[in-house]
Amino acid sequence: MLRRRLLSSLAGLTSVAGLSALSGCSALAPGASTPRPTASFSLRWVPDESVYRVRFEEGETLTAANTGELHVASPGTDTLWAGGEDAVASFPLEPGATVRHAVSDRSVVRVVWVSPSGNDSATLAQWRPDSQRTATP
Repeated sequence: MLRRRLLSSLAGLTSVAGLSALSGCSALAPGASTPRPTASFSLRWVPDESVYRVRFEEGETLTAANTGELHVASPGTDTLWAGGEDAVASFPLEPGATVRHAVSDRSVVRVVWVSPSGNDSATLAQWRPDSQRTATP
């Protein structure tokens, strides 16, 4: 159910201003029972493979105690990085971890944190196509 909510929320992403990288906030989100981890990510577009390469650059280690799920999401596509049955990796995630996010076209991409309870979520990083770097061989 959370995945459906996440995907439906992506429809409005195209109007949001993007940055090359954002850091999470360690302050509690309104009503949150678990503080969001502080983490920063980088993204590279790999045109020959139609994938984004997302890298956890720095911040707190992400564990099952501070993160329920970590997603890389774009309109119509969701990659569950860690925290569920279909996840491509498992906890703990430490700086240096990478994931590939396959898409048909370049688009807005977000790294989305979900609390261990599943009741709270936050965008930890977001990019727009005009701010994305292309990977070099």
